[in-house]
Amino acid sequence: MSDRICSFIEELFPGLHRKHYRAGAVDFRFANERTFHFSMWQPENRLLRREKLLAHIKKHRQIVNGYVEWNEEQVIVLLEHIKSNDPDLWVDYCDSYNNIGFIGLGIVGRIKAHIAALFPLPEDCSNKGARRGLLDEANRRYGFEMLKPANAKIRDQLETEWFNQRRGWMTFEEWRQQVKLRTKNSSDKRD
Repeated sequence: MSDRICSFIEELFPGLHRKHYRAGAVDFRFANERTFHFSMWQPENRLLRREKLLAHIKKHRQIVNGYVEWNEEQVIVLLEHIKSNDPDLWVDYCDSYNNIGFIGLGIVGRIKAHIAALFPLPEDCSNKGARRGLLDEANRRYGFEMLKPANAKIRDQLETEWFNQRRGWMTFEEWRQQVKLRTKNSSDKRD
């Protein structure tokens, strides 16, 4: 969301928190896009947009000014480095994949910082391969609950909840804690 748009809305309606202005702007955008028949940008079409984007990316192979290939040894070094040097990040990472099935931008940024500190690579090179390798290795070692095929539907519901309902109203960390408490309460009721 553009800060310029949020600033304009903030001037019109002073006194609210910044996240409320963002949410209002998003709601306004969706309402107008429905009016102007831009149906693909509606929340209910998020999965279809995602599939079309992935098909486009596979077809055109967009690469960020270079791509670094990561081998298994480098991924293991990264995993061990994060576990030993930033245990809070590692707990957040594992907790997110166990309870939700994906991570937020805050965790991604912290992982990128560790990659940059650990491996010499140009800033314009993609490090998605390292993050993907880290996930594969961590999942192989720890077997994250929400990445199991049986939980794909629940993971999809959580993605929909985060991207369509919660984002903009709260931080990913706040939402992650709510999901964790919700999961704990539902498992306590089953016992």
